[in-house]
Amino acid sequence: MCVLSELDKTDNYGYLLVKTLSTFRVVRAPFTMLRKLTLEGILDQYEMESADGPTVSIIGLLAKAKNGLIN
Repeated sequence: MCVLSELDKTDNYGYLLVKTLSTFRVVRAPFTMLRKLTLEGILDQYEMESADGPTVSIIGLLAKAKNGLIN
């Protein structure tokens, strides 16, 4: 639930999200969890050009998942 709560605020840089999730002791494999949520159609992952260098991975909560948080 902490993942959805974080992403409900705004889309997030993948590395930063994993770093944040790692602070919660219940999240043992954040990459695996994010991949599973993406495959289930809850999260969206896309690439974005970085002003400082290489392309970065951004993770966002899909609209149908946001609606589920509200209901």
